[in-house]
Amino acid sequence: MYVPASERQLADAWFRLAFGLQFNTAAREVGHVPEIATDIVARDGHPGDLGAAAALDRSLWEHQVRAPSFSGLDIPPHDAFREDWADTWSSPAFAHFVAERDGAVIGHALMYVRPTGDLRIPASSIDLAHMAVLPDQRGRGVGRALFAHAMRWADSEGYGVMTTDWRSVNLLSSRFWTARGFRPTYDRLARSIP
Repeated sequence: MYVPASERQLADAWFRLAFGLQFNTAAREVGHVPEIATDIVARDGHPGDLGAAAALDRSLWEHQVRAPSFSGLDIPPHDAFREDWADTWSSPAFAHFVAERDGAVIGHALMYVRPTGDLRIPASSIDLAHMAVLPDQRGRGVGRALFAHAMRWADSEGYGVMTTDWRSVNLLSSRFWTARGFRPTYDRLARSIP
């Protein structure tokens, strides 16, 4: 790809389309977020949510395979997702929340206490490690309700900072997280030479 040397913003746009920049990491202060008036119920997850968690995780992988992310990853079978999530509720490192509408799970969020000793991990922080909403429910307030629930939980648990990350080309995530007040902290760079 050639871009005029005088047009640095074009090179920056190319770089941010995963031709150099792969992931954004970000952080924001924990603070009380008021509940959103909605028909969505956010609650703590439990082992009975295993099937829903696996399906939501798979839906995120499917989203990342499509444009503009083009992750190139092969999507594992459903049983592999179930296996990955099976011990979530027995580990003190995780807190899982689900969003329901009319009694059906339509989204979830996973909080993770990251090990300390990494300069990227602020003191007294909790990581919003995973959040997914079913495709037909996106844009209907599910993510905002889950985020508000997770933020209230983090505040009640005494965390001072919440971190998260996303693929730079995942426009839904890029827009969603920055609108929730997350500020970039680190960029993960990648270059593939076939």
